[in-house]
Amino acid sequence: MSSKEKNLNSKEKNLSSKESNSSSSKSNSNLKDKNLSSSKSNLSSKESNSSSKDNSDTLEGIRLLIESADCLRFNSKITRDERLEIEKLVLDLRQKERLILSESNKEISRIVKISSLPLEELSKRIRDKSAKLSVLAKETERINQIIKNLIKRV
Repeated sequence: MSSKEKNLNSKEKNLSSKESNSSSSKSNSNLKDKNLSSSKSNLSSKESNSSSKDNSDTLEGIRLLIESADCLRFNSKITRDERLEIEKLVLDLRQKERLILSESNKEISRIVKISSLPLEELSKRIRDKSAKLSVLAKETERINQIIKNLIKRV
């Protein structure tokens, strides 16, 4: 886990502890924050694998966290400091989302390049055979003209 992710997790935990210490009127907010916290821990455990399936799961988890954080951010019962902390977390999550998307795009690009190599080879072979057929067709036409000229002379 990178230092940025650890920092993000510690900020998340601080936010969770601040909200759990607040009054009972924030119980709905706390429930969402606990969901946010558990989703965050799930997200961190999923980040150890980097396959495309995991990336899509991670992206989905990040998007769910951002949605939960948005609900918390617009809750009128949280303090300004808590709101700022949530906004910082959302910025970090969006940064992580962009990074994952960038990595996924690079992976897709690499796969497309690799899969296009056989197609390039095939198109080269087709061009070569087409050129040979063109030469053959010209030779056949020339022979045909010679035969016609011989027939006219006879």
